[in-house]
Amino acid sequence: MCRLFSLYANKPVSIDFSFNYAERSILSLSKNNDDGWGVAWYKNGRPALYKNPLAAFEDNEFSLLAKSISSSLVISHVRAATGTPVSYENTHPFKFGNWVFAHNGQIEEVEKLISRLTTKYRKCIKGQTDSEVYFYWILQNVEEQGMDKICGIKRALSGLINDYKFTSLNFLLADGISLYAFRYDTHSNSYYSLYYLKRDKDIPWHGCSGETLQLIGYKNGRNEKAVLVATERMTSYENWKEIPRGSLATINSDLSVVISSVI
Repeated sequence: MCRLFSLYANKPVSIDFSFNYAERSILSLSKNNDDGWGVAWYKNGRPALYKNPLAAFEDNEFSLLAKSISSSLVISHVRAATGTPVSYENTHPFKFGNWVFAHNGQIEEVEKLISRLTTKYRKCIKGQTDSEVYFYWILQNVEEQGMDKICGIKRALSGLINDYKFTSLNFLLADGISLYAFRYDTHSNSYYSLYYLKRDKDIPWHGCSGETLQLIGYKNGRNEKAVLVATERMTSYENWKEIPRGSLATINSDLSVVISSVI
């Protein structure tokens, strides 16, 4: 299955640690999720996007981007394709305006969902994935709810959960102001997991490698604070918390985390 990663920080930060040096880094996760990868990051309030149907560990741009990107809000994805072609158009994340989205799972009857999209969103579809349609379905519901984002997201999810078969609806969604992470699956409580971590200057150091300790010391010196969300715990020495199944986590600009039940 695909792997999800996001970061929301109090200032622009490097993603090099999460991409290359964490115990469960994006680089290592790409070895088993090799059908493409992508990263979206916000700069001056607008999202930039890079994605490639090549596996991250085979892409020369991966290490360059890991070292050069500095942003307070990032979403990344490594893909394990489930029936649709490996192509640029089918690679996550997806971007629309100021919105960025990545999904882990599969939704059946995608043509039925496409038929429920308005012309505005239907004509935006470029690939063949259910994930891209899912993205536009959420945006349509947000718009129909007068841009009440939480209400729109929950309305979109309710429509899917009640009317469609799926493996997982896990997603990461950002608008440049907030980061949203949803977890719900029909497989098991552990297979489609999702965790979050509040990282501040008191990062536990016991058992870390020398290189990791240097990175932690640098981050501590800059007083960096961040909330990370990932499909699995990327480090064993930090206090990752599981997002409850059927819950939406909203990370706000002050890095507060609000967990609300959808199911």
